[in-house]
Amino acid sequence: MNLAHLKYAVAVARTMSITKAAEELFMQQSNLSYAIKKLEEEIGIEIFRRTSKGMLPTPRGEEFLIDARNILYDLENIEKKYRNDTQRPREFSVSVPRASYISCAFADFVKTLDPQDTIEFIYRETNSYGAINNVINGNCHLGMIRTSVDQEEHNLTLLEEKGLKYELVGEFERLLLTAEDSWLAKRPVVTVEDLDCVTEIVHGDSAPMRSIAPKNNGEKPCRITRSRIFVYERSSQFELLQTIPDSYMWSNPIPDCLLKQFGLIQKPAPFKRTYKDYFFCKTDYEMTVLDREFMRTVRQWASK
Repeated sequence: MNLAHLKYAVAVARTMSITKAAEELFMQQSNLSYAIKKLEEEIGIEIFRRTSKGMLPTPRGEEFLIDARNILYDLENIEKKYRNDTQRPREFSVSVPRASYISCAFADFVKTLDPQDTIEFIYRETNSYGAINNVINGNCHLGMIRTSVDQEEHNLTLLEEKGLKYELVGEFERLLLTAEDSWLAKRPVVTVEDLDCVTEIVHGDSAPMRSIAPKNNGEKPCRITRSRIFVYERSSQFELLQTIPDSYMWSNPIPDCLLKQFGLIQKPAPFKRTYKDYFFCKTDYEMTVLDREFMRTVRQWASK
């Protein structure tokens, strides 16, 4: 067993995929599969099992991975201790929901920094549970979680149970986002019935934004949209709204500059649903100047 094999196993556990881990490690998938198999033979346990959700650790494999991460963490600290710190760039890492105001804030944050200052940035967009895992596993120092108000107490308790501290960013009402020349945009008030014959665009892994409308005053549950398009990266959503007639998606308030750029319009939803965004990090993590500056910039954009 060598350190490379430990890194391989941790990468597979983080990505839950041999293919993704191999891409991340810049190696052939067959070579990574062979290395994991040899590692399992060497230590005498099955580290992973293949499931429909990907490569998941076995109970004994989870114990091994904890030890492997600790070894790699200790090695990293030793390297940091004796490395010439004057040559190391500063680091900033954050894992956030797919939200346009956050991406605008990140661009503003980077733009205002001294171009002579050497900094390594990691900006990961994912769902709330992915952000939590990224912070817990050490992939990012700072994270953001989005929660509906009715699930707020549960989700904040979850953060506390996982050893994470948090700060409120802001609160917003869910809005309907559509092209400004769409049929929905021309409706004085969008109703639940209006959504029966149009296409919804959904962030496929953003569970908090996938809720079907709640019951209204004891009436039957709201509609099921005719069809849905699930996207897993934010950049295509606006193009889809422009291209597909009368499509829509639920969103937090979008900055005016983006609405104008992509020819979009926001309208009140036919049913009210309130969300909150929170910053979070490990309880023992000391926030840096960069962290605080990013948080300040995000709050500025959230208030626009």
